[in-house]
Amino acid sequence: MEIDEHIGCNMSGLIADARALVEHARFETQNHRFSYGEPMTVESNTQALCDLSLRFGEGDEESMVSILIVLIFSFNYYSFS
Repeated sequence: MEIDEHIGCNMSGLIADARALVEHARFETQNHRFSYGEPMTVESNTQALCDLSLRFGEGDEESMVSILIVLIFSFNYYSFS
């Protein structure tokens, strides 16, 4: 699934919960691009997803414990020198 023009992901496990994480990642990348005028880094996006997952673990929720999301980014988007 595409999160942003330079970030995609693969997922396995509970697909409904994984889709909720993908929607959160999309919201975070759009909000970052709107606020700062630049694309969000993969590291920042991963941190946002981890923060959301940890917040679910603080309450009585038992969801989002068996999900694997692999973020993939495009080397062509970044200019490495």
